[in-house]
Amino acid sequence: MTKVDCSSHGESEATFVCVHLVESISLKAAVGFNWLQDEEGNFQAFCDACWNSEDEEWAAISDEVCRILCLGCLKDAAKINGVKFDP
Repeated sequence: MTKVDCSSHGESEATFVCVHLVESISLKAAVGFNWLQDEEGNFQAFCDACWNSEDEEWAAISDEVCRILCLGCLKDAAKINGVKFDP
């Protein structure tokens, strides 16, 4: 499990998200919240647009839109998007 040091939540588990979820935290605006836990146990989450993108489109944009958030920030993003997320 990778750790990150977050200015809001301290040292926490790293999660992998799209930039749109990061923006939803600062803007306090819902963009959708779709999540999964990968085979290595890492949490990943994506906005509706990224989640619903076609495979070819995702392959073209994924390097540009993927970010790392701490688990606490991911929980904040879920709350803003109206999703109960408490792993």
